[in-house]
Amino acid sequence: MPFQPPEWAGLAPGQQQLLWAIEGLTDAPWPLSEKGFYLIGRSTDPQHQIDVVLGDDAVSTRHAVLCHHKEHNILYLIDLSSRTGTRLDGSNISPNKPTRVKNGSVIEIGPYTMRCTRAGPPSASASPEKPLADVKIRASHLLVKHRGSRNPSSWKEATITRSKEEALEMVEAYRRQVVAGESFASLAATASDCSSAKRGGDLGPFGRGMMQREFEEAAYALQVGELSQPVSSASGIHIILRTG
Repeated sequence: MPFQPPEWAGLAPGQQQLLWAIEGLTDAPWPLSEKGFYLIGRSTDPQHQIDVVLGDDAVSTRHAVLCHHKEHNILYLIDLSSRTGTRLDGSNISPNKPTRVKNGSVIEIGPYTMRCTRAGPPSASASPEKPLADVKIRASHLLVKHRGSRNPSSWKEATITRSKEEALEMVEAYRRQVVAGESFASLAATASDCSSAKRGGDLGPFGRGMMQREFEEAAYALQVGELSQPVSSASGIHIILRTG
């Protein structure tokens, strides 16, 4: 029978995917998918819809589920009446009752340990105990507008007539130049259609809700020093370099 998550489980539009890592199984974080929950269990049967398979007899077929509250931006752990129970931060949780997971919380299921982190691994600039909405980042971008942009003009051109496809080709070419070693700031200063060109594309620090959704999602997903793929927004086509 298909698992039915709580009606509040999901990701609100524009929210970054939550990340969590399974100690001892992988060093890479797992994104909480857009369905808003991850099932944990022993079964490999596709009908059981297990997202993370833990192959030990102490783990029930469907053992527990991690659910993200789409309105409150909170992660919850629910034990699905498992045989051996589920521990959160050293204590057993009540079956079928959502229990809040904090940044850095440790989940124990049988012999397995999972440490949950939000918005990526902890860093000096973003403490795992700091609310996601308070975490600010810094980035630079290079923008190429097209005739479908919400404001098809720039400091370089009074009226922009290029198509979106042509803008994408230009952005892809600029990205190849940066990857080949050209200075992002120098290229943005001459090629970007954004007024930030005079600062080499630097946008300064910004937080959640300050940028367009597509831009924000792409920028927050980058590591410091990482360059994005082309990103389309209402403004045009961007490449983004996260700088802090």
